Amino acid sequence: MSIGSRIKNIRQKLKMTTKEMSDIMGIPTRTIGGYERDENPPNEKFLSGLIINFNVNINWLLIGKGAVFIQNQDLIIDKIASNYNISKQDVIDIIKLLQNEYNNCVNNFLHLSS
Repeated sequence: MSIGSRIKNIRQKLKMTTKEMSDIMGIPTRTIGGYERDENPPNEKFLSGLIINFNVNINWLLIGKGAVFIQNQDLIIDKIASNYNISKQDVIDIIKLLQNEYNNCVNNFLHLSS
């Protein structure tokens, strides 16, 4: 798989159009299309933008090895806190609350079905 195919794969996995990605990356849609079709090699700024903005695994991006995305919990928590203008501790507390609610729902379902 070429780097262009991997870039397209990332965009599709993120369920983004080239327009949406271009808005986030700050480059024209035709540039992204050219990268995806391997017409032009992506520049360092674009590649680092994919890594930073979308937690893309650099090894997968460059050579196709490993997972597509890096699942770094701290980065995810930071991004949520930033997007909603709340503290990291608030995000952690909300996640714990949601986990407890999920567990309660599963337990209730299991008790109802038995």
